[in-house]
Amino acid sequence: MAKMPLKTNVIRLGHLDPKAQLLVERDGDRVVMTPDEAIDACLSRDQSKDLIARRDLFERQMRMLTAKLGQWIDERRAKVFEGYLQTRLDCQMFLIVLKGDEYDPAIEKSLTELTIDVASDPAFSMLRLDVQALPKCDTDDVKSFIDLDD
Repeated sequence: MAKMPLKTNVIRLGHLDPKAQLLVERDGDRVVMTPDEAIDACLSRDQSKDLIARRDLFERQMRMLTAKLGQWIDERRAKVFEGYLQTRLDCQMFLIVLKGDEYDPAIEKSLTELTIDVASDPAFSMLRLDVQALPKCDTDDVKSFIDLDD
């Protein structure tokens, strides 16, 4: 009976002298590198996978946050003129512009509760939400709080 070659994900490594060149064979391909280069390549691959997973998680959390904030605005449409969400280096800034030109304690309380909800929800583990409510104002005033040119 003929022996079938086994397919494996094992990489056969040659000599392990750190100064020597190393022959790495996989699927018939041969690559010559030092052991340090092989270690760096493995670490880089693992880090790339981790970064991709973290990016995907961040994107999912941002979609969920956007939906939550949109719903929050819709439920307060009588008082909220418009809302903005901007990602900053250290947080996501949620800025709302009110229809009225006076302080609204009910809106402020609701924003505080929203911030606490997001901070305590594991579904938003990668996000930190900052909130700000502005009285009725024009676009130039809003630009002093967030960058609308993005």
